[in-house]
Amino acid sequence: MQCPPDFPAVAAVVALSSVIGRKACIAPKRRDSWRVTPNLWGAVVGRPGVMKSPALAEAMKPLGRLQAVAGDLHAEAMRDHGIKQKLEGMGGKATEDKAQKLVKAGKLEEARHLLAEAADFEASKPPALRRYVVTDASVEALGEILIENPWGVLAYRDELNGLLRGLDKEGQEGARAFYLQGYDGNKAYTFDRIGRGRNLHIPAVCLSLLGGIQPGKLQAYIHDAVSGGAADDGLLQQGLRTRPS
Repeated sequence: MQCPPDFPAVAAVVALSSVIGRKACIAPKRRDSWRVTPNLWGAVVGRPGVMKSPALAEAMKPLGRLQAVAGDLHAEAMRDHGIKQKLEGMGGKATEDKAQKLVKAGKLEEARHLLAEAADFEASKPPALRRYVVTDASVEALGEILIENPWGVLAYRDELNGLLRGLDKEGQEGARAFYLQGYDGNKAYTFDRIGRGRNLHIPAVCLSLLGGIQPGKLQAYIHDAVSGGAADDGLLQQGLRTRPS
């Protein structure tokens, strides 16, 4: 590709960190509860035409293959789930008919016990799709994906400036806070939304972040971040700080 070798190297390391996510943690101190989740944030910085996008795409191919396998497994699991749901539905109908007969016979206590036993068996939830990469998701949708994928996911944007500037817009303060939570990979988050429901709890928001950006756009964003602009809330500083090795 005739591009700097650090382009695909950065992409590969960040992509790998997203697969590890919360499955393994680093304990910098032997006798301390401090734990570091090895999810990483990375950006490939270069001018237009220096092969940033092809280098990123090449490094992302393994994740694409993992996602394809996960999709096939999910389709098979959904098929089994549909069969199980039908069986559960038939069993529930039979239980209701039996309980109704008991009620007609005046055996209310037996009917109550029968329905109570049936209620103990909750309807099975549909299987979750294992997600490795998200590219354009609202913070609420991203939260639901993380609930189903507790080990973490990779937020990937070919043009990282679009994501950063989108988070700068008025009304996106909650989204910025969510991404700040996701950097550490071990902080809990709870959504309470009228449309999506309350108490949607994520035990730990674990987000890796990867994309490409041009030097001029990065320079302008850094200027805002260090001069008290809209980006001066720690989001960029978190991404640039050095992690313990």
